[in-house]
Amino acid sequence: MKSLILWGAGGHAAVVLDIAVAMGCFESVALVDDGRPDCSSLPAPLLGSSRVLLSMPQGTDCQFLVSIGDNQDRARCFEAGLRAGCLPATLIHPSAVVSPSAVIGRGTVVMARAVINARAVIGQNCIVNTGAVVEHDCLVADHVHIGPGAVLGGGVQIHPYVSMGLGAIALPSAVIGDSAVIGAGCVVLDAIPALATAVGVPARIVSRVPVYSGQ
Repeated sequence: MKSLILWGAGGHAAVVLDIAVAMGCFESVALVDDGRPDCSSLPAPLLGSSRVLLSMPQGTDCQFLVSIGDNQDRARCFEAGLRAGCLPATLIHPSAVVSPSAVIGRGTVVMARAVINARAVIGQNCIVNTGAVVEHDCLVADHVHIGPGAVLGGGVQIHPYVSMGLGAIALPSAVIGDSAVIGAGCVVLDAIPALATAVGVPARIVSRVPVYSGQ
């Protein structure tokens, strides 16, 4: 049995820790965090800063998972772990339903009662949160957060760094662009461009981050 180190000791880490314990396949679970001097509220030892993880010799019988909710921060830590030669874990809650033909990337966590159906592909370092549904043939890129109770219809494409809010819905074959934010309860009918924030039913764009043209 391998050991597991969670990078991040906030509220999201508390849920991820519960999943790791429920899986019953880790000899021990510990935490590292760069901003918390103690972690008394979580029932796992805090080893120190991320340097503890990043300085471990390669080949150590230990895996890591970044337990940080923010997509950008989670990606930064995940890539740092890979560069240091750390081995990412994939966590799937025992109550989740995952099709045998689905693909789940390294460093991804699938939470309680989530459903991932046939031929869906989930990228690396993603969060499929509590009760979310990813239908058949969806393509979810790296560093995405599918929020609690969110639903992706068949064939939806989600680009990197997208954040789907609580209860958000993407209808079949919808496409959501890189780093878009989909608000809670929002219903995406067809397409949302990169760097946009969308809310409402049906989804309407309320803001866009301008793309630097270099001119």
